[in-house]
Amino acid sequence: MSAKKILIIQTDDIYFLHETLQVLSANSSDLTDFELSLLVSPGSLEIMQGIGIHLPKGITTDINHILTTKYDLSFNLSLNEAAWQIHSEVKAGKKAGAYYQGKDLIVNGPWCAWFTTFKGNTPFVTFHMREIFRQILGLKKRNSESETPSVAKTIIVGMSDSDFFPKDQQEAFLTGLVRRFPGIQVLDESEVSAENDHSSSLYIGPASMKALILSESGARGIYFGSRFQGLNLLPEKEGTILITTGGKKLDAQSLLGILEIILKEKESKPAEHLNIYRLSMENVFGAYMQCLNGKEISYPFYQAHLVLWNYLLAFQDVNLDIVTPSPEQIEIVNSQLEIVTKLLRLHNYAMVSVDGVYKEAKSNESRAETISKNISTLIEVDETLDKIAVSNPFLRPILDFYKIRKGQVEGETLLEKSQNSLITYSEEHQALNAFAELLTAISKKK
Repeated sequence: MSAKKILIIQTDDIYFLHETLQVLSANSSDLTDFELSLLVSPGSLEIMQGIGIHLPKGITTDINHILTTKYDLSFNLSLNEAAWQIHSEVKAGKKAGAYYQGKDLIVNGPWCAWFTTFKGNTPFVTFHMREIFRQILGLKKRNSESETPSVAKTIIVGMSDSDFFPKDQQEAFLTGLVRRFPGIQVLDESEVSAENDHSSSLYIGPASMKALILSESGARGIYFGSRFQGLNLLPEKEGTILITTGGKKLDAQSLLGILEIILKEKESKPAEHLNIYRLSMENVFGAYMQCLNGKEISYPFYQAHLVLWNYLLAFQDVNLDIVTPSPEQIEIVNSQLEIVTKLLRLHNYAMVSVDGVYKEAKSNESRAETISKNISTLIEVDETLDKIAVSNPFLRPILDFYKIRKGQVEGETLLEKSQNSLITYSEEHQALNAFAELLTAISKKK
């Protein structure tokens, strides 16, 4: 009996391809009974070959070959619309991930729909990219052997944007590293090769592809950036540290002070304007950015989204230790809570309209005028939700997710379609209610 053929489309940039390859490598034992093809972009493949990353046997850039082959399963892990079109032309018994069907965008499965919301510039990445791809592919997380952090013998410094980390401050930082940590070799990232073993190295710099690849070679990481972006470009590794400045410029003294706390275990307080996060893998739902210091505006929303999406996508109840918010955070949370409350009232009109269409469709004497009026109301409500989503980034992932889900309503008859629509609108209503409850709990945390 021939092996089942699986196609994975990953034509996004190098980061997405790297994370896809890492998932396939970690789960290679789960895929031994399948014939795997992986469609990638020529540019990303060339970079990967140059870096020396191990490439699977079935990797290809030949679109024509892909479109003339029959597959049992095809998965689209790409966000670009060209990949959506390719996926629509693929011959596969079952498809997961975005593809066009005529003019309609089909996105099967909740994880695929949630991943597609990234097109809306989400404020942070709630789940690690590898976890997202594992969920879409139906693969289980394979735990690697726990690593015992070794003493850092080398510090690798990553290149930084001078608008964020001024050049004079970068020079002062390098001088301070040599003075405060004698005996530890300090290298620029351009001086090291990712092909070498870096288990005794510590990378310090912005999150980047080079840093991610160094992490795969064993390096621990302390990453810094202007604002909290969740798990974006971070390795899936216990103990990874992220430092953000809340939009302010980074200075050498504050960063050196953090390193002394971390590397020398000094009991001193970090600079007030710095936010410090530690990546934890202790929770059943995967990677989590635990706040160790700071009151960044977006963090309460990150915690709320983590709880909400675990429930909606993975059907898991997550109990987090909610960080007591600052007065400024409470003010923003309450302003968003007020918007959600208004959204729920608006959403009630949509629920009534969907129910009205359903009742008319079920009636023996349905009235076209009543159905048309209710559909017009639904269109108006959804257009208003779209406008609210654009100006409210912490709400947008929820509204975009259900916009996609509402576009997937199945059914041959008006009755079937209205019944399925009622279910989807009800789920959205419950999700908004749950989000409001989470924001309320955060605002009242003492």
